[in-house]
Amino acid sequence: MRIIRVEHGGTSYYGILEDGLVFRLHQQPGHMEPIPLSEAKVLPLVTPSKVVCVGLNYKAHAEELGYPLPNMPSFFLKPPSSIIALSMRRSWRWSWARYAAT
Repeated sequence: MRIIRVEHGGTSYYGILEDGLVFRLHQQPGHMEPIPLSEAKVLPLVTPSKVVCVGLNYKAHAEELGYPLPNMPSFFLKPPSSIIALSMRRSWRWSWARYAAT
């Protein structure tokens, strides 16, 4: 059993995934039957308003990049759109090639 968030029929909702079927967590009239996962779009589980990241937060990471170890970690923000569902992953090379081509 897994908790997932999906979009189906124009609405998004949380559900339980069991044996390839998505069961709504909160039942609503007209939407009681489970749907096959193949008919739903899997969405990120969370929808944050902002993503706060910590850079160079451990020694090995700084050494790997060839940077000196900072006195304090650096913080940076990412947009909420940087959170994607596992099924939406892209390789770094594909993203860079697409960016470089535009």
